Amino acid sequence: MGKKSKAKTSISHDLSKPKKVNPFDLKYNRNKQNVLGTKKTVAGTPGLSKKRAMEIRQKNIGVELNRFGKSNVIKDRRLGERDPTLTEEQKSELRFRMQKEKFFNKKISKYNLEEDVSEDLTHKGAKLTNIQKFEKMDMSDEEGDLDPTLLADSNFGGSAFENVNEIPLGEKVKSRREILSEVIAKSKQLKYEKQKEKEAWADKTKELDNMLNDLRNTGQLKGLIMRKSGDQEQPKQSADDVEYDSLFKSLKMDGGKMAVAEKGIKLNPERKRKTSVVLEDDEVLEDKKSNEFELKFDEDGKVVNLPTDEKYSITKIRTNSDSESEDSDDCDNEDIDNILHSEDEDEGEFLNADDEQSDEEEMENEEDTSSEGNESDIEDATDNEEIVNSYEELVNELEKISSTKTVLQYVEELCDTYHPSKKQGNKEKLGRLFVFLLRHFDKTFKEVEDESTIDTLSINIRALYKLVKFDPDFALHCVRSLLKQKFKIRHNKDLTGPITFDIIALYKLISCLFKTDSHLHLISTPATLVFMNILTTCHIKNSIDAAKTSFFITLYITSFDKNDFYFPEIIAHLKGLLMMCVQNKENETFPTLQFPLLYPYRTALYVNKSCKNVSINPLSVSRLFGNSYSDDDIGITLSTITVILRNLQFFITAYTKYSCSYVAIFEPFLKLLKDMPIENYPKSLEKLCKDTIQLLENEIKKNSSVKRLGKPQTEIKMLKMLEPDFEEDFNPERKKIKKDTASQNKQLRQKLRKETKGAIKELRKDAQFIAQKRRADLDAVNQERVEKTATIIRQLQGQESEGRQRFYNK
Repeated sequence: MGKKSKAKTSISHDLSKPKKVNPFDLKYNRNKQNVLGTKKTVAGTPGLSKKRAMEIRQKNIGVELNRFGKSNVIKDRRLGERDPTLTEEQKSELRFRMQKEKFFNKKISKYNLEEDVSEDLTHKGAKLTNIQKFEKMDMSDEEGDLDPTLLADSNFGGSAFENVNEIPLGEKVKSRREILSEVIAKSKQLKYEKQKEKEAWADKTKELDNMLNDLRNTGQLKGLIMRKSGDQEQPKQSADDVEYDSLFKSLKMDGGKMAVAEKGIKLNPERKRKTSVVLEDDEVLEDKKSNEFELKFDEDGKVVNLPTDEKYSITKIRTNSDSESEDSDDCDNEDIDNILHSEDEDEGEFLNADDEQSDEEEMENEEDTSSEGNESDIEDATDNEEIVNSYEELVNELEKISSTKTVLQYVEELCDTYHPSKKQGNKEKLGRLFVFLLRHFDKTFKEVEDESTIDTLSINIRALYKLVKFDPDFALHCVRSLLKQKFKIRHNKDLTGPITFDIIALYKLISCLFKTDSHLHLISTPATLVFMNILTTCHIKNSIDAAKTSFFITLYITSFDKNDFYFPEIIAHLKGLLMMCVQNKENETFPTLQFPLLYPYRTALYVNKSCKNVSINPLSVSRLFGNSYSDDDIGITLSTITVILRNLQFFITAYTKYSCSYVAIFEPFLKLLKDMPIENYPKSLEKLCKDTIQLLENEIKKNSSVKRLGKPQTEIKMLKMLEPDFEEDFNPERKKIKKDTASQNKQLRQKLRKETKGAIKELRKDAQFIAQKRRADLDAVNQERVEKTATIIRQLQGQESEGRQRFYNK
């Protein structure tokens, strides 16, 4: 009993003893500042912490490192085994699909078929590829032509014929590819024989037709009348029957006419084609062959056998070919320039017939005659209108038909006859007609003689519009070339001259043929630039010039869309015209140089006398551009002022979106309007002027309320005088954290930074531990190898010594 108590007392004594701490493992951290209520030194045990961390790593990372690559977990990766919803058939289907996908992924191309297929379809042990195939057999076993034993072997014997393996000596078994190639060759041979037989039948039929035509031409078949056996002479109708038939036809809908297909091509009823068969004898054919001519060229490309008596061209030689040349129908850029760049009115034709171009014209004429000659074998010439080949022909043709039809009717007939869907090359012909008609349009409206010329403007525009639909790009190119020509002529000859009617007609044509709703357009943009150039360069000398420019501005703003863009040229021109309407002084300068500087031209539109009883009539376009008006006519001045005010009203309402610069633009106009002699104007013009002033004042008032933007001024916040807040439980060691979000975010960032730093340190320690562990394992393996090697060497040395001793003892 005494011993037991002694043992118990020893155990309790050991537990009660304090653990001895190695003083070298302690670390004392001293604070830099003395803080009230805290210990001055704090003892740390970094050695114990490292030891404890190494033990934890040994239990966690060490165990995982030892098990790395040695896990014996079995996972079932078979398709469909982990999916209880699939049946056995679905599982097998998935596996089969996966095998096929692996096979096709290994191949170079996905279009290649299987070459080494493991599955071979067999029938009674024999491959189906080796079984003979009886395709398209004409024999039938029902008729007794097929041997019953052969039929039984082929259907039920697994293709085991007795003579299958009987192959002559020196020959190989034909593969399926060879058999198919033979079948293809035989089919081609059969097709060739059928084609040859068909050609022979055609030749024989042609020969019989020629013989029949010979009989008809000689008149031997005139007396021969063939009738059917059942044909009988029609009985004569009585008067009652004729009356009944006429009544029946009148009561029928549409007079008994047949319905006409809507989608069919509508042909001109006057254009009737007469077909005739011309048979040629052998002598005629021989004469044609003898008259044929072939050009030969030497190494330098020169003609060797060209006859001297007749001048041949390339087109003459091509007349014997079946294909018609379309080179003469092409209207390229050079032709357009030649057609549109003629400046004199008295020039004979657009395409100048110079000596240098005589060969080209001869080629074109010969091509036309050759094409007509080729078509004469099929159809006769008709009396309908043909496409003209020159400008002179067009003028002569229009003069001939001027009494019977208009230009529009003439063009419509040509469009119906030469529609591009009927024949290749008609599109080029209509394009050439458009070029000639465009020049005729320019020549016609260059000078206005009377009111009838103005009336034909719409008809000519509609005729050109009819041709534009077939090739809009080509038409745009032609009109743009004409616009460029007008610009060059004006700059070279009469830059400061008045506006002529051909420019007005051209702008009317552009607005009718093309869309002008976009700002950047292939024709509307250059037309706008040319318009601005003409408006700023033409000099204003009297009221007629001012009326022409005002009419030009009205045409532009009514025909061209997107006019709300700011055009400084138009604004400056309107300002200059209004300055001519008031009594200006010599020191006042006009906005541009086109306006006069001397009196009385500076005040050409100023009305110094009372005109209350004068009636304002619209100006006649023919008289305005025909120079029939007088400069001193007060009616022209009043009509011009009316047009100027209406144009100004348009821009006053159109430029309302420019609120920042609206006052700067239109404030000078308001001053000029107020200086105008309204008391001398008629009542209608006086009312128009007052309405314009009222409109302009209202718009200026609306847009003048814009304030200048300034820097916003911030209010200075005063310091708040608050009472201090005392904390009863104040702890100086604990940092005070404010409750606002900024301080809380700062505290969280500090914690995150601290934790990140600790995590990086731990990761480094873990990596160091793993490296030490691997190095220790490698050293252990090396040490074991060295020991085993030494043991083997010692054993071998002992065996060697024993062997030597036995050798010496012998």
